[in-house]
Amino acid sequence: MINAFIPKDDQELPDSYGATIHYLDGKREDFRLAWHTLDRSTMTFEFITDDDLCSWVPLASIKRIAWDRDFSTVVRVGARLRAAAEKAAAEKAAGLSGPA
Repeated sequence: MINAFIPKDDQELPDSYGATIHYLDGKREDFRLAWHTLDRSTMTFEFITDDDLCSWVPLASIKRIAWDRDFSTVVRVGARLRAAAEKAAAEKAAGLSGPA
């Protein structure tokens, strides 16, 4: 089974985040997402909801996607975690870290 939820690499990360998909036909749908991606090979917005439902929406049908504040937290924490990992990798490459 695939673990669909955000890995808790940081306690500040929310379990899920909100997204509202606004479609070209004027309809909209609200979701609580655990994971999402834009798949350029299939031109779809793919996501898993916080209750483990998988969905694929063709990008051609989406007018815009609105995110909630929890998603802003995910972006901020993700950037901080990536920066820390890059710094550790650079230090290791430069021989500045201790033995592995």
